[in-house]
Amino acid sequence: MPIKLDGEKILVTEGDQSYELERVKSYGYRDLSQETTQPPTITPTTSVEDIKIISPFFRIDLPSKFETDHKKISLPWHQEAGYYLKNGNCTPNSIVLSTYLHKCKKSEGAIEISIDPSVELYKHSSKFLDNYKKKFLRVTCPTPKNYISVETNFGEVVIFDFLRPHRSGLNKSSLVRLTYLKRATSILDLDKWNYSAKK
Repeated sequence: MPIKLDGEKILVTEGDQSYELERVKSYGYRDLSQETTQPPTITPTTSVEDIKIISPFFRIDLPSKFETDHKKISLPWHQEAGYYLKNGNCTPNSIVLSTYLHKCKKSEGAIEISIDPSVELYKHSSKFLDNYKKKFLRVTCPTPKNYISVETNFGEVVIFDFLRPHRSGLNKSSLVRLTYLKRATSILDLDKWNYSAKK
């Protein structure tokens, strides 16, 4: 599924359908439900000096047949903000860049992402899968009404903001899914967000 950037918009193509997602202030992306005939161009919207990378890491998703370990790694519906906003190093406008290190189809656990027209910062429920040792924290937000499985090829990057609900797909294959994740935030936006939070 091609994911392309066009300034404040993201174009998602799935089969014969395409979704054009547009940034709406601090409240995620808006699905314009339009067919797009011209390929978008990449337009820089901020300087490199303003970008701060937070919490980069490799993520492993095991096949579902490894039931115990699969449950420890698999994530339910959540917003990235539900995990990271409390750390003070990001904002609802921060973005996730998920780079797939192999081809990933729906049956191989492709990530599932909401395409609802608008989203807000949800109150998440939270629990530890191992409450005794306080390990494997899971936060959960409401299930979106509309979502898609984002199938990818090697090296493709799926980008979404911290308010876009998403979850781990179910990996029914015998292969391990490996993803490189980076999160990016605007330092200027972070200063404004932290200032507003203190008021």
